[in-house]
Amino acid sequence: MQRGKENYTGKEIVILGGGDGGLLWELLKEKPKFVTMLEIDDVVIKACSQHMRSICGNCLDKRKGEKLRDYCWRLCKNFSTHD
Repeated sequence: MQRGKENYTGKEIVILGGGDGGLLWELLKEKPKFVTMLEIDDVVIKACSQHMRSICGNCLDKRKGEKLRDYCWRLCKNFSTHD
């Protein structure tokens, strides 16, 4: 992420991977409309939220979401049609 080069305010964003929460943590500071993070390994998210707080802050604590492993590719195709 190159802060200041892109304006993320009010935009819908998709993060592919990103289970450590670092990019999510930084993007949330930019006040996007909505962020979808696709991560195939829930263990990574849980471990990072416990042991890598300096990278992800508390953004993984408040996460809302579904486990969509079976639908991951369909979801990716859907987002590939957006800007």
